[in-house]
Amino acid sequence: MKKSEVAKLIIFPILLSGALIGLNFGLFANVNKDLTSYGQFYKEEEKCLDVVIVGNSTIREGFVPTYFWKEYGYTSRTFSASPTHPEVIINAISHIIKYQEPKAMFIDVNGLTYQNRSDAEFFIKQYFSALSLQDLKDDLLAKYTYLKDVEDEVEIFKNHNNFRQQQYWESLVYPSQFKTKGYYPRSEVHKVNPLTPEENKTLPLPEDGEYYLKELVKECQKYQDQTTFIFGRTPRYNATNFELNETYMFRTIKEEISDTGIYFADFSLNPERVNLNPNYDFRDDDHLNHVGAKKFTDCFANYLSNELGITKKEKEQATIDNFDKAYEDTKKYLDDIENKIKKRYS
Repeated sequence: MKKSEVAKLIIFPILLSGALIGLNFGLFANVNKDLTSYGQFYKEEEKCLDVVIVGNSTIREGFVPTYFWKEYGYTSRTFSASPTHPEVIINAISHIIKYQEPKAMFIDVNGLTYQNRSDAEFFIKQYFSALSLQDLKDDLLAKYTYLKDVEDEVEIFKNHNNFRQQQYWESLVYPSQFKTKGYYPRSEVHKVNPLTPEENKTLPLPEDGEYYLKELVKECQKYQDQTTFIFGRTPRYNATNFELNETYMFRTIKEEISDTGIYFADFSLNPERVNLNPNYDFRDDDHLNHVGAKKFTDCFANYLSNELGITKKEKEQATIDNFDKAYEDTKKYLDDIENKIKKRYS
């Protein structure tokens, strides 16, 4: 074998390894505490939020905080990931109360219908790694011994295969989500073909869902003297048998929390109250597009104000300026998305 060929065999793997490591650090390692939705939530000014909206991707893509501010005067932010595990929500409730003292907290609890206790460790580690506030990390460290082994070292391609959690892909839009207060607008238009649920039918929650429902209620009741808690789902039509079963389970949730002092507002049990059009207002069977998200934001604002009587905090000028700027910075961006959707109506 010639010397030049030997050199190629040696040099090529070195160059390839260098390129892969560079790609990892340049792209896939971008998922860090400053870019995640959780991390950005805790960078918000303390005690400035009237309302916190907690949940999964349906929250992140279905509620528009800057529009909520401009039209109704409520300061808000979403606390969401894809998905957000119930055990993360249980731990985050006290953290959110501590740093924001919101007047109301809406918790989309659709994770109770399918997420398991056995998966919790992965999501708790994800939440823990996103936190920059040491007192919040200390709370978790005292509760979960396995967090002592969590390190911040970068592992090559640690996140790029995890498409379900979408950590890498979401990192590309996280910076803009700070301006939108956690909202990720979608411009797709998808026609939903609704299925009709059986009247009055209920289904029990899975065993782990029942466990987490009780834990969520217990945690919320600690803070009911200062915050109004609402359990529910963002709007959707039942387009699959899985969603029909979720609807039956949500009827069970409604029954089980009826005497807890926690409100129930499942906008999916009656999506017509949101004035949604199944032909135009969705980006897929489960998620709203931007036009649908604005409709839900309108409906939710009216629900808070007219049905629950949720008032607003006195605002510091810095908070007003912050939310005014967030609205102005994103207005053209969101208007362009809305116009794109409406062009697809025909």
